Amino acid sequence: MTGLLVVCGLGCAPERDATLEALATLASCEKRFSRLTPRRRAWLARRVGTVRPAPSAAAVARAARGARVGLAVWGHATVTSAFAREALAAAEALGVATIVVASLSPAGRGIGDTARPLGWRGDEDDGWSVVPEEEAPRGGPSRPTAVFDAEAETMRVVLPGRRRG
Repeated sequence: MTGLLVVCGLGCAPERDATLEALATLASCEKRFSRLTPRRRAWLARRVGTVRPAPSAAAVARAARGARVGLAVWGHATVTSAFAREALAAAEALGVATIVVASLSPAGRGIGDTARPLGWRGDEDDGWSVVPEEEAPRGGPSRPTAVFDAEAETMRVVLPGRRRG
């Protein structure tokens, strides 16, 4: 058996944005990992069962050999989560099948609309990076970055060349 890695993006505010499809898909997995804050991980566990912190992308991919493993990440798995992209690549290198399920994120749509004047098209470019506040780059980012503060439910955009304190 080659296993299966199911990566689910839960949106910018999982309590509002996570779809029933994403939650049901995670619940169907034998093992579940996440890159969410402890509070969000507890919220998710109450809906899908035990969710452990993801030790590393490679470890998640190895766990998916011979099992159906779910990985829950903040935002959209293939757009906003470098960790999810790394886990998908590691799984594919191991011959593990992968699928991605995304939740609806109103903030994602807003970011796309904001970025259009800068020439960004969501269907052609993944040049934006969206990260939770605790993962925001300390120096000037190399590409436009949207920083989401989950506690305050606010988002700000940091452009290349701007320094963050």
